[in-house]
Order: sequence, then C-alpha cells, then structure tokens
Amino acid sequence: MRVKDLLEVGKFQYPVQQGPDDDNAFPADTPKKTKDNRAFVPRSARSFKFTSKSGVEYSIFLSRATMHTGIFKSEILEIMFGIPEEGTKKIKTDASGTGDSIKIFSTVYNILKKDLEENGFADRIVFSGNAKEPTRINLYDSIVNNIQKYLPKYRLLDKRYRKYSDYWEYILIKK
Repeated sequence: MRVKDLLEVGKFQYPVQQGPDDDNAFPADTPKKTKDNRAFVPRSARSFKFTSKSGVEYSIFLSRATMHTGIFKSEILEIMFGIPEEGTKKIKTDASGTGDSIKIFSTVYNILKKDLEENGFADRIVFSGNAKEPTRINLYDSIVNNIQKYLPKYRLLDKRYRKYSDYWEYILIKK
C-alpha cells in the first residue's frame, strides 16, 4: 500500500443508494449470541449499495447492536461490505480484482463517517478481512495504523485472527 494511495481515502465516493433501515437489512448469518454466550441484541441496520466504475455492485451493511457482557453493556457497530450473492442475503467479501480498492474503501469510509455523525458514536467498531487476501489486510492494517486521521475518536483495541473463519477481525474502541 503506497502512502499516496492511503491519502485518497475519504476524498472520493461513488454515488450511493440507501436501502431499508430494518432488521431485514441484516445479513442472513448475523449471530444473536456470541460464541461465549454473551447476549448480542441487534438494534438497527442500514444497508447501502453502489456500483464501481468497473460495473461491480457492492452492498454495505452497518449494523448496530448492544452487547451485554455480564454487568457491562456496549454499543457495537459492525461493518460488512462486499458483492451480493445472487438470490441470497449474503455478500461475498472476497476481493473483486478490479484494482479499485482505494475508491471502494473510500466510499465505505464516507458512509461509516456519516453514520457515526447521524446516529452517534458506537463504543466499538468491528470489521474483518479474509486472511487469504493480503492486499485487503494490508489496506486495513494501513488504515488502522493511521486511525487518528480517519476516526480520531477511536483507537485500535485488538486485531485477532479468527481461525474458524480464516479472517482477521479488527476492533476499534471509542477513546
């Protein structure tokens, strides 16, 4: 990832179409409980779509939930984006191979930023990337290493490898 490319994040946005704002916008595999049996209560979801210059359609889901961990409660904003799988509510998060990652991520970032401004800052922001896609992981790592520039109210809490799904999960926490 070139620093010059990274500086472009947030400066570009494809035209975005907003979808439904209800639980139907949650991807089909949204968990209701975590693996360690903590309560995960979905509160709201927003969906968006855009088409890249190369003609690839992307779906973005921003889902807010309350996580109950014993006596503590926190609001979590999960970001998922990718290419919709035809005839399902699932999205394919593999790289599209169009060489357009900065413009795509810039569009996702601008949607996230607007959501935080309109709906309040979540306690945590969670997103993940397929471990088999080093280009995407490098982009995410670069963004996270410069998080002060993009989301100054957040810092990286953790980057974890999820063996069961072969994904890297990033957790940002509000300062």
